Amino acid sequence: MAQLPLTDLKRHFLTCPICLDTFCSPKILPCVHTFCAPCLIKHANGRTRFPCPECRQDTPMPSNGISGLQDNHYVTSLYEWVSSADDRMEYLPHTTNDDSLGKCNRHTDTILSYYCLECEAEVCECCLREQHFSHRENITVVANRGKFDAALLASFKETVNKLSSQLAMLEQEEKRECEQRKVVAREIESAGRKLVEQINLEVYQQIQQLQALHQGTLLDIVEEKETVANYLMNMEQWKQQAEVLLRRPTEVDEVEQVQTKMRSLLQDAAKCEGLGTNRGSTKYTFVREELDHRCISIGKIVEDCNVSEENGNQQSACSMVRFGREGSGEGEFRYPSGVAISDEGAIFVLDADNSRVQFFDSDGKFLRTFTVLCPEINSNNTRLEGIAMALDGNLFLTDKTHKSVMIVNQHGELQDMRRLEMAAHPAGIAFDPRTWNLLVSDVSNHCVIVMNPMGGLRHTFGSLGALDRQFNQPLYLTVNARGEIIVSDFFNHSVKVFDAEGVFLFKFGGSGSDDGQLSLPAGVCTDASGNIVVADRGNSRVSLFDARGHFVKHVATKQDGLRAPVAVAVSKKGALVITDGATSSVTIVKNFMCR
Repeated sequence: MAQLPLTDLKRHFLTCPICLDTFCSPKILPCVHTFCAPCLIKHANGRTRFPCPECRQDTPMPSNGISGLQDNHYVTSLYEWVSSADDRMEYLPHTTNDDSLGKCNRHTDTILSYYCLECEAEVCECCLREQHFSHRENITVVANRGKFDAALLASFKETVNKLSSQLAMLEQEEKRECEQRKVVAREIESAGRKLVEQINLEVYQQIQQLQALHQGTLLDIVEEKETVANYLMNMEQWKQQAEVLLRRPTEVDEVEQVQTKMRSLLQDAAKCEGLGTNRGSTKYTFVREELDHRCISIGKIVEDCNVSEENGNQQSACSMVRFGREGSGEGEFRYPSGVAISDEGAIFVLDADNSRVQFFDSDGKFLRTFTVLCPEINSNNTRLEGIAMALDGNLFLTDKTHKSVMIVNQHGELQDMRRLEMAAHPAGIAFDPRTWNLLVSDVSNHCVIVMNPMGGLRHTFGSLGALDRQFNQPLYLTVNARGEIIVSDFFNHSVKVFDAEGVFLFKFGGSGSDDGQLSLPAGVCTDASGNIVVADRGNSRVSLFDARGHFVKHVATKQDGLRAPVAVAVSKKGALVITDGATSSVTIVKNFMCR
């Protein structure tokens, strides 16, 4: 079918980026991006603040909801103009004379020469002008009617029905698995609470017993302490008075009176000399019982299927740890967009929508979090998207809002800032330890920026397109030991490899879900052997390729809990760290090469 001239106009200006359909009640956000009102309602999901689906800028919800946002009258007017363009009918595909075509029921003199893909109905030229002109980009010519293989169509429909039934069965199975997991989890939590209650009760009872055993002895000590304290205070007073008499002339009677009182106090104080020495030497100690696992276990999870010893050993050698959930607390994330690993194995996760970096040990234990401390930048409107680690342990962060690269230490203190005046949307970042160059992917300009160690521009390469040296939104990139630049080409569903000067070497991937194919690839990294790890986001998996781009295996898949893997990094000890944007979590696959 010949393409309508208005198709590009509608795709670029009249299509919602969320539903990819024509705008319905277009609303404009403060960041000037426009979306359908129903799409924004689903996206906001009742939140008082929500990020723009396109630029992620934080947007406050009006008091009266999405309806309180400003209408985009320009889009509405443009849509009305396009819809009323009857004089453009000459751009529709030309029909051919076909005697097999039927006549229209409404316009009996015209034949059903067109087919509306949107309405799934045959229409004549009059119907097209009156009712279906707004669907003109989905209009095709009716041809070869009745010549399609009916047996093929019947077989196809039968297969579709079988697949639909299989999908429904899998959905039910998934639901049953989730419910069963929840039931067992509740039983584990209940058993744990009971064990804790029992331990707390025993602790309380033993402390009460200890207090009762010491009660009598403690009272005796308190009484004797008060007696000694009273004698001491009284003798101090008379001692001071005697010292005064020694310094001034006194009468004999006065001196005699003081001396008599002091002799009396000395006799009484002699009674206190034995206090505390005749008490028994009873001593109470706590004898700790060393409990074995049978005493402290709350139970165990029993699986109904048999696991071979070989598989069991493999699982212990190649364990998987997952942590995190959606939120803004410690260990919680709102779109973990990047990850970097230190030489010691410490994990730094860029928590994009929370505008911070969280720090974990190699086992996923939370250590601390920080935001970038910079007088020039208000962290509330800073959009951090990429993270990489320098040789000295500092971190490189790309800031989309201020078009810059920030260098911070591991406490978030700003060390340096490098402006990216040539960039429109800096995203991924990589550090080349051989040359100390910084590489930044520019999503909007569809190119890679290479900067020298001082922050000056060395060169850029790439443009919009699908050719070898072109990109359609390069998201992430990395540099291997040979200095080759590896870039994930998001909408071209491939990974492309260039030399240090931006000369194309090879690419791999291609749209699909088979082994070696990719769908919307995101994060990329390399291991010690030069193998390339790719976050195959659209296929909910992480795949491993060799240094020349040949498929090796899938390291983690949807069955392992992945939904939308975003960033990947490999530690020196062979642990693979994966961030997941859909589940707001981080997965650590230790010794991932064994899987």
